[in-house]
Amino acid sequence: MIRLVKILAIIVLIWLMGPGLGAADSPRILEKSFSGAAEIRIRLASSDCVIASADGSKIRIKNETTKSPDSYSPEVSMANGIVTVGEEFSGHGPNHGRSRWSIWVPKGVAVTFRSASGNLEVRELGNALDISTASGDVNLDGLSGKIKIRTASGDVDIAGVSMETKIHTASGDVNVEKSKGGISVMTASGDIEIVGAEGVLKIRTASGDVDLKKIHGSGDVRSASGEIEMKGLIPTGEWTLSAASGSIEVNLGAEAKHDMTLSSASGSVVLDFDGNPVKGSFELLAAFNRGEIRCSEKGNTETVFRRGTKFSRLSFSRGDQPAISLRTHSGTVEIRR
Repeated sequence: MIRLVKILAIIVLIWLMGPGLGAADSPRILEKSFSGAAEIRIRLASSDCVIASADGSKIRIKNETTKSPDSYSPEVSMANGIVTVGEEFSGHGPNHGRSRWSIWVPKGVAVTFRSASGNLEVRELGNALDISTASGDVNLDGLSGKIKIRTASGDVDIAGVSMETKIHTASGDVNVEKSKGGISVMTASGDIEIVGAEGVLKIRTASGDVDLKKIHGSGDVRSASGEIEMKGLIPTGEWTLSAASGSIEVNLGAEAKHDMTLSSASGSVVLDFDGNPVKGSFELLAAFNRGEIRCSEKGNTETVFRRGTKFSRLSFSRGDQPAISLRTHSGTVEIRR
């Protein structure tokens, strides 16, 4: 009797799960191709997607899914030179299983990608790229077109890009390696790491550390809460770094020939010349009785008022240019040779 009950339970379970039970072993595949398109618009709900450069002149699209055809339907069409990729959920039948898109895009076709939930990977693409996700990681490698990324939640990893890149994320870490053409990053919460970038950097973060290595360019970095650290900086233009709460440390990889301003409301500020020539007009400010100045260079010391705050000030010149300023309200300002 017990054996019979177990067998009946298994039969009921198989009936409830329906056609999706064995779908993982035999995925449904949809393949289409299009010629003459100027743009492709991809709007997905939860599927992962890989986009790569096409060998020829056609857009090629492949969808692989183990979801039930009663609940999930991939949709691909073309009208007025625009290819549209999407997916529909009917709400009927079981919704377990996975879906994955692979898309190959030729040069000159603009790519727009929207996703509610799902990871995106883009490889070796020279096209303009506009990405927006609600939840999911974004991984880009070997791109040479303009890039714009907006994500509510998810990490962004970029390597080997050679055009302007704009990133705006509400929550998630941003990692960039070997970038040319300038980078703009705005994040509400998340750490930022950029290694080996060339061009102009603009960074704004409300909460998170900023770690920059081997940067060759100019920039403006501002953090409301978090540490800012730069190593091996080769400045080719002006730099401004500021933190409301957090320390700033900059290590130079070449002589500073352009103006630099480093300031923290609460935290230490360090400029390390690392053996490079100490040249320029210098001003070091630390709030009176709340901060400290450390510098082996001899100069003029005095107390001054700036916007109603009393500061201890050290100034000295080793030539007229560049103008270099270090300031803290609470912490230590320091120049290391």
